[in-house]
Amino acid sequence: MNAPYDPKVTYDIEKNPLVSYLKIFQNQHKIITILYRGLIFSFGGFITLLSLLVFSIFDNDLIPIWGTVSLVVIDALLLLGVVKAFQELKRYRKRSIGVLEQVYDYLKNDLMRLEKIKSEHAIISETHKKIQNKILSFSSKSKKPGIEDYQGWDNKVCPKCHTSVEMMIEVCPQCHHSLGTHYAS
Repeated sequence: MNAPYDPKVTYDIEKNPLVSYLKIFQNQHKIITILYRGLIFSFGGFITLLSLLVFSIFDNDLIPIWGTVSLVVIDALLLLGVVKAFQELKRYRKRSIGVLEQVYDYLKNDLMRLEKIKSEHAIISETHKKIQNKILSFSSKSKKPGIEDYQGWDNKVCPKCHTSVEMMIEVCPQCHHSLGTHYAS
């Protein structure tokens, strides 16, 4: 009999929490396969021993014929049980391979969806950064008017944004920088 089919858990799906269920299922499959093989081997040995006993009884005249026939029937039933165990093991392996492939495909699809979400998130984040940069560049252009020429003795220039404002104004109307208080003497 071949070794049980175990799809390799690749590195890209190793971090998925469902991989632990896949590994548990694979271990259960190995244990059941080992138990079936042990059962078949032990019954095979018992059948061989019983067959040798039946052949040795054929030469013995002291044992009645019904004893020989009953041992032959028991031997045949045990052989039928071993054949049935082989069939069940084969059917179990097919079902377990199908389940393992479904779980593995699900994990791969889950990983692909996650990668798609990550790439979409990266695109959205990059677009958001570009928009923020444009908003900052537009707002900085609108908030930084050029230095205005001095308009006379009743105006002053804001040191932060270089806007010319009246002497009596304490806060710049453009950048809200405190210009200090004006004390009238």
